[in-house]
Amino acid sequence: MTPPGWHPAFARKHCKERFLDHLFFLETDHCRLCGRSAPRRSAVGSPHRFGMHLLLRVCPFCLQDITKISLDPALRHLPLPPLVAAGRGSRRGFHVKPLGVLGAMPYQGPLVAMIRAWKYDGAIELTDWFGMALVTVALGASGGALAPDWIVPVPTSPDRLSKRGYDQAYLLAAVLAREISAPVLPALIKENRHGGFTESQTSKSQSERMQALEGQIELARAGAEVAGKRVLLVDDVVTTGSTMAACASALYQAGAADVMGAAVAYVP
Repeated sequence: MTPPGWHPAFARKHCKERFLDHLFFLETDHCRLCGRSAPRRSAVGSPHRFGMHLLLRVCPFCLQDITKISLDPALRHLPLPPLVAAGRGSRRGFHVKPLGVLGAMPYQGPLVAMIRAWKYDGAIELTDWFGMALVTVALGASGGALAPDWIVPVPTSPDRLSKRGYDQAYLLAAVLAREISAPVLPALIKENRHGGFTESQTSKSQSERMQALEGQIELARAGAEVAGKRVLLVDDVVTTGSTMAACASALYQAGAADVMGAAVAYVP
């Protein structure tokens, strides 16, 4: 059975690689971050929970950089556009409060290479490390009272899921769900309305991102469950906030009572 958030082809490949790892154990391998020769297993101390360790294939140089990373949370408030009220006799539009988005660490230094390896190169063993960072800052910001009714991952498009093999936002949401005992709800879907492969949003301005996202973020069948509920919206990196804002608007349109955003990293 394919785990949630995984593409079947990637799941089969991952299982095969783990089997070969156990069958033909080697003392050295290549660093997942820079490609240098690295020990097969390296213990990476967590900057956000003492006693927690991650087994990751990294060289001593990258390991030294990773251990210097510390939490530096920042809260950003994103304005949301007026929403169209549903139902006969409703107002033509209504306003919701700005979306608060909490980022755990600035997207800079060695964290950039870590997130790229996790997001694009199959280093899914980093998910727990990132997830615990996000849990720590979210609990701290809420005074230990973080209690959403649903955790909703920012959706990835089907073509990107097929290419990468997994949905990193869903995997991240699953870590948060485990730690704060709140269920994951895939309430949103992302479709490419223009055909072809979904373009990367990384280098685009906020206005270009908003234009590209128009009509792409939609409510999934499970999205009706957010009505009247508190929702924690989760993503890997928040840049301009356009994607988070589009997702929050869709959730509010579906009747969500409150939406809060959280991301592993933020662009300062």
